[in-house]
Amino acid sequence: MTRRQVNRLTAKPFRPTASDVRRWTQVINCILFHGELPPYRKIKVRRLHAKYALVQCHEGRQKNYCNIEIHNRFDTFGCFFSILAHELIHVADFMHYGDTKRPDHGRFFFSHRELMKNIGLRLGCGY
Repeated sequence: MTRRQVNRLTAKPFRPTASDVRRWTQVINCILFHGELPPYRKIKVRRLHAKYALVQCHEGRQKNYCNIEIHNRFDTFGCFFSILAHELIHVADFMHYGDTKRPDHGRFFFSHRELMKNIGLRLGCGY
């Protein structure tokens, strides 16, 4: 598929479902983190105000886990994909350091900028 064909497909508004989030999270996890991150325990797709997504990380008795809330409408599929990758970096940060208060847009977060660039995504704090 050419870049022009991809752009035509991705130029339409995208309305994700929980299964879309699950499927594309798995793809991003395999590409960026070699499948090391656990899947989200709960996925909520709903209208969010002033943000596109929110990851909540929790320390469990036996395992740490994360939940995601994601906006129900994106301008393009590419925007959805970038934001999903952004949130997965927060999950990786939490799993790496194990502190629910630590995940932020710091050094660990921006250390993934080159990986994102290699797969054609922009890593930033505002979208």
